[in-house]
Amino acid sequence: MVRAKQPSGRPHLTPLGARRSLLATKDAHEVYARLGFTPLAEPEMWMALQVDRARVPADAVSPS
Repeated sequence: MVRAKQPSGRPHLTPLGARRSLLATKDAHEVYARLGFTPLAEPEMWMALQVDRARVPADAVSPS
């Protein structure tokens, strides 16, 4: 199922100039590794900002 959702080479990201695509998974690391994903080289450099969508005005959130 994952393979069907992930196009080969991810050409849809090329026009955006995207050089990196990130994802989080609890238990499917091997599945995503077969698709070319690797662990972060320097995870200590990365941070995340969790936005509570319930507190953000509706017009500030792009449609999902």
